[in-house]
Amino acid sequence: MEISLRTRYLYKFLKKNNCLREFVINVKKAHPERKYWDVLRILERSGCIGIGFLWSESEEGHEYWEELNKKWGREIKKIED
Repeated sequence: MEISLRTRYLYKFLKKNNCLREFVINVKKAHPERKYWDVLRILERSGCIGIGFLWSESEEGHEYWEELNKKWGREIKKIED
C-alpha cells in the first residue's frame, strides 16, 4: 500500500499539532469498519479534516476542529503553491 506525500503530510500536521491521537479516536468512533489510512486517503482527496467525523460529536468540539481545519487549509496551500 502506497501512501501519498499529501497523506503523509496530513499525518505529520496532526502529530505536530498534538491532535493525532484525538483525530484517530474520533475517526475510529465514526468509522469503526475502516482502517485509519483509508480515512486519511478520503481526507486527502477532500482537503478537509472534517470529513473524517462530525466535529460537534467529538469531545474537543466543533470550534476546535474548525480552527484546526483552517490551519490545515493554510498549510496545504503553502505546499501546493
